[in-house]
Amino acid sequence: KFDFFISHNWSVKRWRKFLALCLVWSGKKALILCLCVQLIFFTLVATGILPVTHSHIDGHEVSIWCVGSCLLTYAATFLVHHEVSDLLGIPGYQIFLDKVCVDQSDDQRKRRGIQSITAVLYHSEALVVLYSEIYLKKLWTVFELTTFLAMKPEGQLVVQPVILGPVAVYFVIIQCLRIPEMFLVPVAHERLLSLELLPALGAYSIMALDLLSLLLGSIFLRRWGCSRS
Repeated sequence: KFDFFISHNWSVKRWRKFLALCLVWSGKKALILCLCVQLIFFTLVATGILPVTHSHIDGHEVSIWCVGSCLLTYAATFLVHHEVSDLLGIPGYQIFLDKVCVDQSDDQRKRRGIQSITAVLYHSEALVVLYSEIYLKKLWTVFELTTFLAMKPEGQLVVQPVILGPVAVYFVIIQCLRIPEMFLVPVAHERLLSLELLPALGAYSIMALDLLSLLLGSIFLRRWGCSRS
């Protein structure tokens, strides 16, 4: 049996799917751990155990410890949580990913693997849909989705738009650019605004349009999966 079957389009870039999967299985854990670590460092700063620094912009006190530990903890947990768990001997999920689990070098074994997809879907507890703008336009991914819903009416359907992973990472990068004190480098306020706002305005507008279209599609997909009619 498999805990999850990952349904995805091969034409979507790997790094986008990787970040989307990180958000599925590490996003909540990264946020919770990030808050806990920040609370610990806040306590240490508030009690005077750790020092504070002064802003190069207006001179107010800034804690590099709280912000830095928060961002580093989130990034580390988000990206390498499962690798660390594996090193510690903590068992993970049993996941089926066709590109890895189906032999891509031997044509005969590849054919047998493709013919077994239906059985694999039946023995999977949940289907993770990496939803993109082309997901419902490709016959193979539609086949995986409809087959799972038909055979597993009580199965779990997880719809993850692939754009949300890059968006989460982008916000972390923007947060780093907003706080030059983290790097202890004096930066003029005008230059900070140019570094932060100009790229952000263009990227945010593109992301907003993509995110709106993908979220509408994923909402429709979730309702379709819930109705099962």
